Amino acid sequence: MNKFLVTCTYDGTDFVGWQVQKSKRSVQSEIEKAIACFDKDKHIIVGCSRTDAKVHALGQCFHWETNLNIKSKQVIDAINAHLPDDIRIINAEKVNQDFHARYHAKKKCYKYIINNGEYNIFERNHQVFIKEKLNIEKMQVAAEIFIGIHDFTTFCATTLKEKNNQSREITALTIKQIKDIIEIEFEGIGFLRYMVRMISQTLIEVGKGKLSNEEVEEMLNACDKSACRYNAKPEGLYLVRIDYEKN
Repeated sequence: MNKFLVTCTYDGTDFVGWQVQKSKRSVQSEIEKAIACFDKDKHIIVGCSRTDAKVHALGQCFHWETNLNIKSKQVIDAINAHLPDDIRIINAEKVNQDFHARYHAKKKCYKYIINNGEYNIFERNHQVFIKEKLNIEKMQVAAEIFIGIHDFTTFCATTLKEKNNQSREITALTIKQIKDIIEIEFEGIGFLRYMVRMISQTLIEVGKGKLSNEEVEEMLNACDKSACRYNAKPEGLYLVRIDYEKN
């Protein structure tokens, strides 16, 4: 049995998300269908992150096991030959049998893209348009509140029944602007459901002047599911990369 760590990129516009959902189009199901075209054994791929509907990926990772005697370059070519136009395999490397794409991930990076200029009809599925001019300096100061280890109960949709411990570490949270495009970039050990989107929209509200730093800190410290009503639109979110320890 050979095991591969595979990296893919996809446009999430027409997907219900990464994970297989019955009778709906998911990224995972499309990749598994592509693999089934040349590998007749049923092998389910295991993804690192479960991106939501309309969320994009520049570097999603999954592991795949096969009895085929196949090399990394052949993995890339074979899967791509059967994929739809909105998914592409960009890398594959052979890994040890004990490797797990989710459990062995060391860091994840996401970015949220905002168009703060003129509305662009051609990018409407790949960035979020915000008409009000945002105060980047205020957003940058507010972003520092989230850096470090915190209980993110307020800023996620993961229930306490699902995960009792909702402490996570954000190792870096930066905001940069190039002309009218604003990017909020997150790096961390792990993220809870909607965590990046909820924090992103909170920072946007700070940029609009509708929230103060003190209010953001109060929300974070409250550890209360009802304390944050913000959740940014999915079209602007990208899973940028997943880092693993080098062998």
